[in-house]
Amino acid sequence: MMKKYLMTAIAAVTLGTAFTSCSHNDELFNGEENQKQNEQKQIELAQAEYNSVFETTFGTVGANVDWGFGGFASTRGINVNGNLWAETPECTEAEQQLVFNYVNMTRAQMTTAGHKFAEVFPENIENYFVTQVYTGTDTYNSVDDAVKNTLGSAQMNNLHIAMKSDAKLVDGALTGADDSWWHINNFNAGQNMNWNGNTLVSDGGTLDFVYHCSQDSRYHNKWIAVNGADVDPSLAGKYYICFDFVAEDPSAYTNFQAPGIGNVEVPGAYASTADAVAAGAKGKHYTNYPDYEWIDVTSDWTWGNIVGGNKCYTANDVYTDWIVRIVGAKNYRVIAEDLNAATPSDFDFNDVVFDVIQVKDGKTQLKLMCAGGIYPIRVGEDDNNEIHKLFGVPTDCIVNTGKVAGYDYQTKDPVLFWVDGEYTTAASLNNLKIYVKRVGENWTELEARRGNAACKILVDTGFQILGEKVNISSKYPKFPDYVKGIIGNDEFQWWYWTK
Repeated sequence: MMKKYLMTAIAAVTLGTAFTSCSHNDELFNGEENQKQNEQKQIELAQAEYNSVFETTFGTVGANVDWGFGGFASTRGINVNGNLWAETPECTEAEQQLVFNYVNMTRAQMTTAGHKFAEVFPENIENYFVTQVYTGTDTYNSVDDAVKNTLGSAQMNNLHIAMKSDAKLVDGALTGADDSWWHINNFNAGQNMNWNGNTLVSDGGTLDFVYHCSQDSRYHNKWIAVNGADVDPSLAGKYYICFDFVAEDPSAYTNFQAPGIGNVEVPGAYASTADAVAAGAKGKHYTNYPDYEWIDVTSDWTWGNIVGGNKCYTANDVYTDWIVRIVGAKNYRVIAEDLNAATPSDFDFNDVVFDVIQVKDGKTQLKLMCAGGIYPIRVGEDDNNEIHKLFGVPTDCIVNTGKVAGYDYQTKDPVLFWVDGEYTTAASLNNLKIYVKRVGENWTELEARRGNAACKILVDTGFQILGEKVNISSKYPKFPDYVKGIIGNDEFQWWYWTK
């Protein structure tokens, strides 16, 4: 009866201006004021019908179900210079100690102890947090002993991460396109804690990690990667980049006396003959100046002196001078229904879908993914952010949800747009208003109130957008359990289970 009455009322509004004197409609339409009241009544009926069909389809909504806006185990991607440092936990002292103990030995000792590490990052992550873990205390002497007790970590700064395959470290310099290496701003060894130790990277990569050395003005990528799961089960899902301090001067050389030859200059700073032999060093032997040949340093050579060794420091092969953590981040995604769900198949939650991209200067950037409804829908308070208008299509055209008989359909690239306000948390995103215009000129908010049927839900970008007329529980079988409060976002993200 409710649905029949609603359809009758909608028809009455449509014809009201032409037939204001019709007898059975006089009660509904008697002047402009009554028309507005009748439009509001129709909206209320639509909301009531939506709630009824929702609970008939999925079950009674649990009293504490917050539709993701209470916060869930996910983080929101922004950009490399973002200022939302508090969205992922700081490294605790307990975590720091576990990681430090695991790597506080040479690589040979780590292998003997069964401690695992890699010299290549195990996967290329695009969205992640970089978090400060440990700043080292090891001191070093320059190879020529001209400078003593240099704190290695104090010379390490300007963390850069390779985002593209053309990002290479060549002779101490960064090469590749301008955006191939990203400088993790405000993130220096021992100096980034004013920003709570976190920086969020979005749409990047984890192909290589380098630091700039103040001692030699060069970049170095002497690091190992440790999987947190290998350190302790409590650290699963976290990776640790562990750096070893080193410095070098390309112009430095060491003089040796070679038997039967005399003085030989060997490029590089070596504290002893044994060090040069271990490094496979070679020196120039002038056969007939300026002609020369390269000859291997051998154990019977006599060490002479180092030229330019004050900027050269040998790594100690213990990777605790600077440790940072990499944790994958997921972007927030909002999915919504426009109150037009009268049957179970209507609950596809694709009438509007958008991702949260970044926050800047009092505004939030969103990425519009699809428009699966044929009513006007607006995100925020600006009428220009009506989603069909943003896609450049008529209101009765659906976008990016798949063709359905009886509907105009287009495929469009996602659209970036801005809304006023900084929506930096799950809770604040519930304050980002979404409106639908169903009758007349009234905009009706699509709400997600705790314990009530939801018109919008907060998930992350792992959620696969549904096709038109695909019931959400047919793709995500755990959704009814979530609706009833049997499972929650924090303990179990229902949208990770798909059919």
